[in-house]
Amino acid sequence: MLSFSLVACLEAPPDALPSRFEGWSDDGEVAWVLDFGDEPAVGEVVPALALADVDGAPLEVADVAFDPFMPEHGHGVSEPPEVEALGGGRFETSWVFSMAGSWEVGVELDGGAHGWVTDVVVR
Repeated sequence: MLSFSLVACLEAPPDALPSRFEGWSDDGEVAWVLDFGDEPAVGEVVPALALADVDGAPLEVADVAFDPFMPEHGHGVSEPPEVEALGGGRFETSWVFSMAGSWEVGVELDGGAHGWVTDVVVR
């Protein structure tokens, strides 16, 4: 007689995943808020980015670049995200999450003057 057991080690995902992320750039000079609006899901997303300086004033920068990357699978998104400046330290972009799982969203300002990476879970 052959018998075996299968034990699941993964926790069940929460009912709702975060859609809004905030923090400081790696150098501590830029406060940021990245808001997906809805729970990040496979398909096109249109996140908004708001930037402020250490005093809380909106921060205008010349260049914002996003780098969504899935480290577990070693790939990013198929098309580089285009970024639109909305004024007042606000920006909008879009890209397509090709699969569910853990992603890293890297953001770089002004060619690397400031940057950070945010962990985002996608369903």
